[in-house]
Parts: sequence; structure tokens; C-alpha cells
Amino acid sequence: MSRLFKNDLSRKVFRNVVLFSVSVSLLFLLWQSDISSDKEYQLEVLEPVSLLKEPPQSNPVENEEVGQLHPHEPVKVMRMAYGKDFRAWKVISSNNQSGWIIENGQNVLLQPNKE
Repeated sequence: MSRLFKNDLSRKVFRNVVLFSVSVSLLFLLWQSDISSDKEYQLEVLEPVSLLKEPPQSNPVENEEVGQLHPHEPVKVMRMAYGKDFRAWKVISSNNQSGWIIENGQNVLLQPNKE
């Protein structure tokens, strides 16, 4: 091992690079796991819902409506997020429109995973 490193500084730099790389890899795996678990949710649309361009939990000044979801329209869940007093879902609609909906307790029903 002493041949690989000419001095203590080289050894410390190598150790720090390895630790940083492992940390970044672990964070990436946790993030991917979070995304994967969000995609397992299944929603049933119960009443018309606005499809919003921006994630509502980021408090955009204006949030453009990019579409409308209709009752029983199939959606694919991409992400789930929480705001102060609500839960939001990033979905893809049956006509491939992507956007965010705000769950109000009556407009969507969380279905159990069919797997």
C-alpha cells in the first residue's frame, strides 16, 4: 500500500474521494427507491380534476392548467409529494398529458396495489 501513495496527503485525498463517491451513490439509490415506491401507487379519479403544469408544493406564483382529468380516467402515477395541508401527484393521463393534481380527499381514491 505504501507504494501506491507517496505521502499521507495522497492517502487522505484518495480516502476522501472514495467516501464522497460512496455517499453520492447511496443518495442516488435512496432517491431511485423513493421514485420507484411512488410509481407503485394507483389512483382512481372520482371527479374532474385540473392537471397543473408546476408542482403545487413548490408554491408557484402562477400554475398553468395543462389539462383536465375526468372521472374514472386511467392515470399513471410518476411522483407523490406533500405540501403544507395537501398531497399532490404527478401523473400521466390516458392521452399522455403530464402534470400535477392536488388531492382534496374527494377527487381521487388511492387504490390498493394489484400486485
